[in-house]
Amino acid sequence: FEITEEMFGQITDFHRQQQDLLNNECKFLSNCAKTMRENIRLAALSERVLKSKTTQHRNCRKDEALLVAQKDQCLVMQSAQLKLKDAACSLLADHEAEVGQEAHHLAAMDKFPGEDTETYLFRLGRRYCDKGGLLYEFNQ
Repeated sequence: FEITEEMFGQITDFHRQQQDLLNNECKFLSNCAKTMRENIRLAALSERVLKSKTTQHRNCRKDEALLVAQKDQCLVMQSAQLKLKDAACSLLADHEAEVGQEAHHLAAMDKFPGEDTETYLFRLGRRYCDKGGLLYEFNQ
């Protein structure tokens, strides 16, 4: 087997190309290793920060849960109070409709046939005054 000059030049060129490729791959691998070491360092730092904040985070979540429960209770209470308010307003509207009619009061103010003055005043006092008015107090 004889290696000629021409073959030796081709082998040398091929070897140089292969060596350049290997050198590039080694540089790439070295950069990957540097990146990996830096990411490991950052991960360790992140883990230390996480461990130092875990208790604080748990306490914060507990406080948040308490506030949510209080908010829910407030909403329930608000709903009940709204229903109570609506019922009270409805009763007031009904009462106003019943006793707020002028014709109703004018009719009540009329003296009944045969009704004497004392009975008339006592009746009006009971209707419009607490405990029957001045006439009631006078007679007590």
